Amino acid sequence: MTSFSSESSSIPATNGLIVAIGVGCIIYGIILSSFALKTLSWIETEGKLIQSGVEYRSYGEDMDREYRVMYSFQAGSNTHIGTRISYGRTFSRTLTQNKLERADPLTVYHHPEHPRRAVLVPGFTFGVLWPLLTGILLLGTGLFSHWRGTSLTDTINISFRS
Repeated sequence: MTSFSSESSSIPATNGLIVAIGVGCIIYGIILSSFALKTLSWIETEGKLIQSGVEYRSYGEDMDREYRVMYSFQAGSNTHIGTRISYGRTFSRTLTQNKLERADPLTVYHHPEHPRRAVLVPGFTFGVLWPLLTGILLLGTGLFSHWRGTSLTDTINISFRS
């Protein structure tokens, strides 16, 4: 009967987990990027800002804030309400807030067949590219550690011992 030590079986598991998370981030990034690209061909119309503000969320000791908007716009004979600024998280919150609150009317981009899908900033933002870049980094790290024959935790331990 062959027995495996826990050390030798953890190397592929750790690297495999890092690679799997990286691939998941890449897939999510590709999907998000395709949505962002499609917004460039959406119909442009005028809208009106209904409400805007900063929403604060607490994660234990950490505090996160996100700029939220609500706007109305006409598509055909119907009035729709939108809340999405862009696909992906908008990192320049202050710039976005100042730009939107001074814009009257707003420029809204909506899907031609599904007008409820609307954005104020079409195309790519850093928030769209973030999951893709994170996935590439994790995938590369996992594959590099596997190629070296070590796990990521061994690599970190070696660097702290030096």
